[in-house]
Amino acid sequence: MKVSILAAAVLVSASAMAEENPQWNGSLELGYINTSGNTTSTTMTSKFSLETDREKWRHALNLSGYNNSDDDVRSAESYNANWQSNYKFNEVQSMFGRIEYEDDRFNGWDYQVTGTAGYSHRLLFNDDMTLDLEAGPGYRYSVYDQDYMDDDGNLVWDPSLGETQSEALVRAAADFNWDISDTAHFRQEASTEAGHENVINRSVTSLTMDLTDVLAVKLSYEIKFTREVLPTVNQYDRKTVVSVGYKF
Repeated sequence: MKVSILAAAVLVSASAMAEENPQWNGSLELGYINTSGNTTSTTMTSKFSLETDREKWRHALNLSGYNNSDDDVRSAESYNANWQSNYKFNEVQSMFGRIEYEDDRFNGWDYQVTGTAGYSHRLLFNDDMTLDLEAGPGYRYSVYDQDYMDDDGNLVWDPSLGETQSEALVRAAADFNWDISDTAHFRQEASTEAGHENVINRSVTSLTMDLTDVLAVKLSYEIKFTREVLPTVNQYDRKTVVSVGYKF
């Protein structure tokens, strides 16, 4: 299942990139934080983004990974890949299609795949700011883990947890971008994907400072809320990340 999903994503990406005169912009971000003392904590993050904005189409690909260890014991590990294409009717109205794959090793599931489609409206559009709103129906497929960490840090295997869940959902999202200056850029992303079985809300707030034409420093704060989780899992997942990015 995982191989099929990744293969499909590669085919979609290759098809979009094969259009005539592609003009793609991308970035690679890496973050590393190590603290020591009474406890030792290591955090590593990575993100790869690729996007293009053409006369009729807008495409965006995002790949990210997050790992955290406390005293050499892995405490968080997640990977995310998403692709979104917008077909533009005009400068402000478009239809979107989006697919997302997420593997969160410490949140109770093996992986989740979500596909959504709907209407997008660019509510604000000028030289310094853009605000995009979108909404539409979708479908989520989840495969839950058969093991989890108990309160004492022991790995517990429970065969009753190894099940799948499929549900229809509604997605609503907002994406605000503000070029504060030639070198400072603010972005606020927020989304909710609400189904009958579960609701997942996300918020990402970031500030990017350009060091050169190709290098930048980024500070971001991410919040993810999952309504239905295992008893040992927190509904809220928060991350503060400092990273260095390379733009191309």
